[in-house]
Amino acid sequence: MELQKIRQSLLAQHDELRRLMTDIEASIARKSPIDVVSRKVATLSDAMEQHMRLEESRLGPILESIDAWGPERVQSMLAEHEEEHLALREGLTVRPGSEAALVAALEGIRAHMIKEEREMLREDLLKDDVVLVDAD
Repeated sequence: MELQKIRQSLLAQHDELRRLMTDIEASIARKSPIDVVSRKVATLSDAMEQHMRLEESRLGPILESIDAWGPERVQSMLAEHEEEHLALREGLTVRPGSEAALVAALEGIRAHMIKEEREMLREDLLKDDVVLVDAD
């Protein structure tokens, strides 16, 4: 897959994750039944897991070799994904009275995506430029 296509795919997933989070927040604001919110959180959790697997399998190898900062970017991504896995297991728990913690966890996920977009999904970093090397 070309770099731009990988980037566009991951950014589209970020958009979908944001849509799912906004839907959860709207359900909380409407005081929807806990089972409704729980189903939406489960959908978000599944989508996050799939997204992180794609990032690690497709983006990780590219980032590692793209420039001198590549290995550090990959280590940062993996460390943040560990934090996200923890947040998915603990922070996205739905129970009566957990609304504020849930909203805080969603904000943490949004902050993570903004950082990824700024540091790892920049257009100038993931571009399909052809580099010609003079053999002389």
